[in-house]
Amino acid sequence: MTNNQLAKLIGSLLLVQLFGGIFLNFFLLQEIETDIALFNSTTASLVLGFATIMALILSSFNLVTSAVSTHLFYRQYPIHNILLVGFSVIAVGLTATEYAQLGQFVSLLSHFEGQGIESLNESMELVKYTVASSRNEIHYMTIIISSISILMFYCVLFRATRMPKWITGFAICACLLQVIAVGNTLFQGSVINIIQLPLAITQLVLPIYLIVFGFKLPNSSPTNSTPVEQA
Repeated sequence: MTNNQLAKLIGSLLLVQLFGGIFLNFFLLQEIETDIALFNSTTASLVLGFATIMALILSSFNLVTSAVSTHLFYRQYPIHNILLVGFSVIAVGLTATEYAQLGQFVSLLSHFEGQGIESLNESMELVKYTVASSRNEIHYMTIIISSISILMFYCVLFRATRMPKWITGFAICACLLQVIAVGNTLFQGSVINIIQLPLAITQLVLPIYLIVFGFKLPNSSPTNSTPVEQA
């Protein structure tokens, strides 16, 4: 594939990951994270299956990004790319763990189905809260690791390409703010939503730039149409 084709591939995957993640977390999973009195085990099981497959696919996009980055930039920045691959693999593993934990949550809700909130004694409420909290902690850790993974990719773009520094530099800062925003949960705090806004902008602007203009490697032609040198 040419440099331009690889850039379009990465840009497209990043956009799919953005909108797919929004749909997954704010719409699809809402069918599971509902009041026990409204819970339906059949629906929840189907939603969980689709959500798990979708989450693993979206998470694997980081592996594709790391593979492209390693192919193009490993000789220049080996440490960055090793970290990129490592954090991408860890993120996929955490995603699988998160949805396994979510499966336990659905199983617990299935046990309570039809009994209603009033039937839950304090011990069962504690179990429900513990399982949900455990899943959320893994979810936040997955976001942190994924953010570090994409941060490594943006660092490579900043150093190895002729992309505008304000775009890649802003993206790096946005990822760091994302890590801080979600990392606050490690200290029993809540997610700092306001400082996640720069990442939302980055996840839209940078992929579009890649699709339209490509990586703009220092030794590439203006059209980025030269085939990638074989390793």
